[in-house]
Amino acid sequence: MISAIIGYGLVLGIGFGDGSRVLCISIFIVYRSNESLEIKNREIQNAMALGLRSIRPYLVLNVGRDNIVRDTLHELAIYEQHVKKPLKVIFKGEEGVDEGGVQKEFFLVLLKQLMDKSYGMFVHEEESRCLWFNCDSEESEEFQLIGTIMGLAIYNSVILEIAFPPFVYKKLKNPNLALTLDDLRWLRPT
Repeated sequence: MISAIIGYGLVLGIGFGDGSRVLCISIFIVYRSNESLEIKNREIQNAMALGLRSIRPYLVLNVGRDNIVRDTLHELAIYEQHVKKPLKVIFKGEEGVDEGGVQKEFFLVLLKQLMDKSYGMFVHEEESRCLWFNCDSEESEEFQLIGTIMGLAIYNSVILEIAFPPFVYKKLKNPNLALTLDDLRWLRPT
Protein backbone atom coordinates (compact mmCIF):
# COMPACT_ATOMS: atom_id res chain seq x y z
CA MET A 1 0.00 0.00 0.00
CA ILE A 2 1.44 3.36 -1.04
CA SER A 3 0.94 6.05 1.55
CA ALA A 4 2.51 9.04 -0.23
CA ILE A 5 4.69 10.13 -3.11
CA ILE A 6 7.78 11.70 -1.57
CA GLY A 7 9.30 13.11 -4.70
CA TYR A 8 9.92 12.70 -8.37
CA GLY A 9 12.54 13.72 -10.81
CA LEU A 10 13.38 13.95 -14.47
CA VAL A 11 17.02 13.85 -15.52
CA LEU A 12 18.16 14.56 -19.06
CA GLY A 13 21.65 13.85 -20.24
CA ILE A 14 23.16 14.58 -23.65
CA GLY A 15 26.45 12.96 -24.52
CA PHE A 16 28.61 13.26 -27.60
CA GLY A 17 30.34 10.16 -28.81
CA ASP A 18 31.76 9.65 -32.30
CA GLY A 19 30.09 12.87 -33.45
CA SER A 20 26.59 11.66 -32.61
CA ARG A 21 24.28 12.85 -29.88
CA VAL A 22 22.95 10.49 -27.26
CA LEU A 23 19.90 11.45 -25.23
CA CYS A 24 19.34 9.71 -21.93
CA ILE A 25 16.09 10.32 -20.05
CA SER A 26 15.50 8.91 -16.61
CA ILE A 27 12.29 9.42 -14.72
CA PHE A 28 11.96 8.26 -11.18
CA ILE A 29 9.27 8.44 -8.54
CA VAL A 30 9.88 7.66 -4.89
CA TYR A 31 6.97 6.09 -3.07
CA ARG A 32 6.69 5.90 0.68
CA SER A 33 5.47 2.65 2.09
CA ASN A 34 6.80 0.39 4.78
CA GLU A 35 8.60 -2.01 2.45
CA SER A 36 9.10 -0.12 -0.78
CA LEU A 37 10.97 3.03 0.27
CA GLU A 38 14.31 1.27 0.71
CA ILE A 39 13.79 -0.71 -2.51
CA LYS A 40 12.94 2.43 -4.50
CA ASN A 41 15.97 4.26 -3.06
CA ARG A 42 18.20 1.38 -4.18
CA GLU A 43 16.63 1.38 -7.66
CA ILE A 44 17.24 5.10 -8.01
CA GLN A 45 20.83 4.78 -6.83
CA ASN A 46 21.48 1.89 -9.21
CA ALA A 47 19.88 3.72 -12.15
CA MET A 48 21.95 6.79 -11.44
CA ALA A 49 25.13 4.75 -11.06
CA LEU A 50 24.59 2.88 -14.31
CA GLY A 51 23.26 5.60 -16.58
CA LEU A 52 24.01 8.98 -15.05
CA ARG A 53 27.39 8.70 -13.41
CA SER A 54 28.46 12.26 -14.12
CA ILE A 55 25.33 13.79 -12.55
CA ARG A 56 25.56 12.02 -9.18
CA PRO A 57 26.74 14.71 -6.70
CA TYR A 58 27.49 12.42 -3.71
CA LEU A 59 28.89 9.04 -2.84
CA VAL A 60 25.88 7.49 -1.12
CA LEU A 61 26.57 4.36 0.94
CA ASN A 62 23.52 2.38 2.05
CA VAL A 63 24.74 0.04 4.81
CA GLY A 64 23.33 -2.01 7.65
CA ARG A 65 24.82 -1.94 11.12
CA ASP A 66 24.76 -5.73 11.43
CA ASN A 67 26.74 -6.31 8.22
CA ILE A 68 28.58 -3.01 7.97
CA VAL A 69 31.88 -4.43 6.67
CA ARG A 70 30.27 -6.58 3.97
CA ASP A 71 27.80 -3.83 2.98
CA THR A 72 30.54 -1.20 2.78
CA LEU A 73 32.74 -3.44 0.61
CA HIS A 74 29.76 -4.09 -1.68
CA GLU A 75 28.76 -0.42 -1.93
CA LEU A 76 32.30 0.77 -2.59
CA ALA A 77 32.71 -1.85 -5.31
CA ILE A 78 29.57 -0.52 -7.04
CA TYR A 79 30.37 3.17 -6.61
CA GLU A 80 34.16 3.07 -6.84
CA GLN A 81 34.22 5.92 -9.38
CA HIS A 82 32.48 8.23 -6.86
CA VAL A 83 34.95 8.09 -3.96
CA LYS A 84 36.12 11.65 -4.63
CA LYS A 85 32.65 13.06 -4.01
CA PRO A 86 31.16 14.16 -0.69
CA LEU A 87 29.99 11.18 1.36
CA LYS A 88 26.42 10.58 2.49
CA VAL A 89 25.59 7.51 4.58
CA ILE A 90 22.24 5.80 5.00
CA PHE A 91 21.86 3.12 7.67
CA LYS A 92 19.32 0.54 6.45
CA GLY A 93 16.08 0.61 8.41
CA GLU A 94 16.87 3.93 10.08
CA GLU A 95 15.57 7.36 9.31
CA GLY A 96 17.97 10.22 9.53
CA VAL A 97 19.46 12.92 7.39
CA ASP A 98 23.23 12.76 7.05
CA GLU A 99 24.46 16.21 7.92
CA GLY A 100 27.73 14.88 9.31
CA GLY A 101 26.61 12.95 12.39
CA VAL A 102 25.55 9.80 10.53
CA GLN A 103 28.76 9.95 8.52
CA LYS A 104 30.92 10.17 11.66
CA GLU A 105 28.96 7.33 13.27
CA PHE A 106 29.47 5.22 10.14
CA PHE A 107 33.25 5.63 10.39
CA LEU A 108 33.25 4.87 14.12
CA VAL A 109 31.08 1.73 13.84
CA LEU A 110 32.98 0.39 10.82
CA LEU A 111 36.46 0.98 12.24
CA LYS A 112 35.49 -0.35 15.65
CA GLN A 113 34.49 -3.64 14.02
CA LEU A 114 37.50 -3.83 11.69
CA MET A 115 40.00 -3.08 14.46
CA ASP A 116 38.45 -5.24 17.16
CA LYS A 117 40.73 -7.99 18.48
CA SER A 118 38.14 -10.64 17.69
CA TYR A 119 38.06 -9.62 14.01
CA GLY A 120 41.72 -10.63 13.77
CA MET A 121 43.09 -8.02 11.38
CA PHE A 122 45.14 -6.20 14.00
CA VAL A 123 46.96 -6.99 17.20
CA HIS A 124 46.87 -4.52 20.07
CA GLU A 125 50.32 -3.85 21.48
CA GLU A 126 49.72 -3.28 25.20
CA GLU A 127 53.03 -1.58 25.90
CA SER A 128 52.74 1.11 23.21
CA ARG A 129 48.92 1.06 23.06
CA CYS A 130 49.17 0.92 19.28
CA LEU A 131 47.60 -1.26 16.66
CA TRP A 132 49.73 -3.42 14.40
CA PHE A 133 48.86 -5.56 11.41
CA ASN A 134 48.21 -9.19 12.26
CA CYS A 135 50.63 -11.28 10.19
CA ASP A 136 48.22 -14.23 10.30
CA SER A 137 45.32 -12.29 8.81
CA GLU A 138 44.46 -13.01 5.19
CA GLU A 139 41.75 -10.37 4.87
CA SER A 140 43.24 -8.41 1.96
CA GLU A 141 39.87 -6.90 0.96
CA GLU A 142 39.39 -5.58 4.47
CA PHE A 143 42.90 -4.07 4.60
CA GLN A 144 42.17 -2.26 1.34
CA LEU A 145 38.86 -1.17 2.85
CA ILE A 146 40.69 0.42 5.79
CA GLY A 147 42.86 2.41 3.38
CA THR A 148 39.81 3.50 1.40
CA ILE A 149 37.97 4.44 4.60
CA MET A 150 40.93 6.50 5.81
CA GLY A 151 41.01 8.28 2.45
CA LEU A 152 37.26 8.93 2.55
CA ALA A 153 37.56 10.32 6.06
CA ILE A 154 40.35 12.69 5.03
CA TYR A 155 38.48 13.76 1.89
CA ASN A 156 35.30 14.43 3.92
CA SER A 157 37.15 16.19 6.79
CA VAL A 158 36.30 13.54 9.38
CA ILE A 159 38.88 13.03 12.11
CA LEU A 160 39.46 9.39 13.03
CA GLU A 161 41.21 8.08 16.09
CA ILE A 162 43.37 5.25 14.80
CA ALA A 163 46.18 4.18 17.10
CA PHE A 164 48.88 3.25 14.60
CA PRO A 165 52.49 3.93 15.62
CA PRO A 166 53.85 7.23 14.23
CA PHE A 167 56.08 5.52 11.66
CA VAL A 168 52.99 4.21 9.82
CA TYR A 169 51.92 7.78 9.15
CA LYS A 170 55.49 8.71 8.18
CA LYS A 171 55.46 5.87 5.64
CA LEU A 172 52.04 6.93 4.30
CA LYS A 173 53.30 10.47 3.87
CA ASN A 174 56.46 9.34 2.07
CA PRO A 175 56.30 5.77 0.63
CA ASN A 176 60.00 5.90 -0.34
CA LEU A 177 61.11 6.58 3.23
CA ALA A 178 63.27 3.85 4.73
CA LEU A 179 62.26 2.93 8.26
CA THR A 180 64.87 2.41 10.98
CA LEU A 181 64.99 0.43 14.19
CA ASP A 182 64.31 3.68 16.07
CA ASP A 183 60.99 3.92 14.22
CA LEU A 184 60.09 0.37 15.19
CA ARG A 185 60.81 1.06 18.87
CA TRP A 186 57.55 3.02 19.00
CA LEU A 187 55.70 -0.25 18.60
CA ARG A 188 57.59 -2.23 21.25
CA PRO A 189 59.75 0.13 23.34
CA THR A 190 61.35 -2.56 25.52
